[in-house]
Amino acid sequence: MALPRLLYVLRSSNLYQHNLLDEYDAVLKSALERILNVSFSDCQWQQARLPLKHGGLGVRGAKDVALPAFISSCAQNKDLAREIAGEDDLELAGESDAIAHWRQTCLTAPSESSSQKDWDLPLIVRAKDQLLNTAVDERERARLSAAMVEGSGVWLQALPSPSLGLMLNATELRIAVALRLGCQTVHPHPCHHCGEQVDCFGVHGLSCRHSAGRMPRHKMANDVIRRALASAEIPSSLEPAGLARRDGRRPDGLTLVPWRDGRCMVWDFTCTDTFCATNVRGSARQPGSAAAAAEARKLTHYQDLSRNYCVIPVAIETTGVAGPATAAFIKDMSKRLISSTGDPKAGVYFRERLSIAVQRGNAMSVSGTLETPSLLLNDGVD
Repeated sequence: MALPRLLYVLRSSNLYQHNLLDEYDAVLKSALERILNVSFSDCQWQQARLPLKHGGLGVRGAKDVALPAFISSCAQNKDLAREIAGEDDLELAGESDAIAHWRQTCLTAPSESSSQKDWDLPLIVRAKDQLLNTAVDERERARLSAAMVEGSGVWLQALPSPSLGLMLNATELRIAVALRLGCQTVHPHPCHHCGEQVDCFGVHGLSCRHSAGRMPRHKMANDVIRRALASAEIPSSLEPAGLARRDGRRPDGLTLVPWRDGRCMVWDFTCTDTFCATNVRGSARQPGSAAAAAEARKLTHYQDLSRNYCVIPVAIETTGVAGPATAAFIKDMSKRLISSTGDPKAGVYFRERLSIAVQRGNAMSVSGTLETPSLLLNDGVD
C-alpha cells in the first residue's frame, strides 16, 4: 500500500533485520483489518502479503521485500561503486552478510542478479510451499491452490469504477477477501433456507440448493458476455428460442452471426463451488478440476447442437478459477474486443467484469444464509 515510498530506503540500506520493519508491518496489518473488517491469523496475513498471481492480496510487507531489495541494489550498483572507488575487488558494506542471511532461507542464490524479482521469487515460492504444507484439511488446500492459480484474483486488479461495472461495495469486498484468505465471514448459524448449520467461514451458502446468489450471478455473467459481444460488433440474444434440449433447457446465449468456421456460437454459463463435497477433494489435488468437469458436462448436454453450432461452455469456480475452455474463450473474446474497439485494455475489462460478477454472486450466497441478508449487502459504504 505505502510500500513504494519505502523502496528507496530499503534498497539503499541494510534494514532487513531492523525491528522497525516489524512495527511497520504490524501497523499495515492493523490498518488493512480495519479497512476490510476482517481478522487475519498469522497464516492468512502471510498469504495476504503474497503477490496477486501467487495467491495473495498484493499487499507486500516491508519485512518481505527489504532483503531482496537491498541485495539486488548492491548487485546493480557494484560496478559503478568500483569504478568510482578505483578498486576492482571492492565489496559494498553489508552485501556479504545480506547474501549469507538470504542463503539461510533459500540455499541457492541468483548469480550476480540485479533484478529484485529474481531475489524475491524464491522467497515467495517458499512462503507458498509453507502455506500449502500446513493446510489443515482438503478445503484449506483447495482454497490455497485455487488462489494461487493465475487469474483467479483478477477482481483485485479491477479499477473500482461504477461506470465500468467494477465497483464492489464494502460487504462484497469483505466477503471476497475473506473467502480468498479463509477468514471468518459470519457467526455460525443455521441456514435461513435449508436449516443446515453454517460454519464461521460461510461457504455453505456457495453450494446451498437455495443459494441467494446463484441466479443473480448467472444473470450478471451472461449480461457481461452479451455486452462484450456487442462491443465486438457481434450481435447476440439471450435464452434463444428453438435450441432447447430434450429436457426443455436452453443455452444461455446465441450469436446471431457466425463466430468461427461459419457457425454461430452458443454459450452456457455455470459457476461451480470449489468447496462443495463433490468437488473439494479433486480441487485440493488439482485446482480448476471442478470447472473442467463442469465444462465437460455442458459439452455432453449440448452435443446435439455441436453439429451446427460452436458450443462454448463458460465455467468459473467460486474461487475464480476458470476451466480450460473458458480461459480460451476469454482470451479469444479479449482479442476480438481489442481489435474492434482499439482499446488495449478492453480484454482486461472483460475479464475483470466476469470476475466481479462471480464475487458479487458469492457475497449474495454467503449473506443469503442469514435471515436478513439485505442488511449485509447495504451497509452504506462503497
